[in-house]
Amino acid sequence: MNKKEIAKLQRLYNERYIKLAKMVRKWLADNTTYTLTPDIIDDETNPVIYFLLKGKKGYCVHYASAAIVLLRELNVPTRYASGFVVTIDSFEKK
Repeated sequence: MNKKEIAKLQRLYNERYIKLAKMVRKWLADNTTYTLTPDIIDDETNPVIYFLLKGKKGYCVHYASAAIVLLRELNVPTRYASGFVVTIDSFEKK
């Protein structure tokens, strides 16, 4: 297999992954509600499963976690990272 054939295969895989990611995004948009006040669940309940199957209300961490689980089930390689941006304006001069 030459470099051109490998590049074509990579492009096909990437197009498949993008299509699946768009499907997951659409499913989440159509079947869940964004809110900063989702249901409170007990420590025994898996928050992702609850979000996907019962509560269907959540915020960024719920959406990201749910998307990761769904994409992994579709054999799309995924990774989850969270954090926030700190800008220079966030600091006070003393």
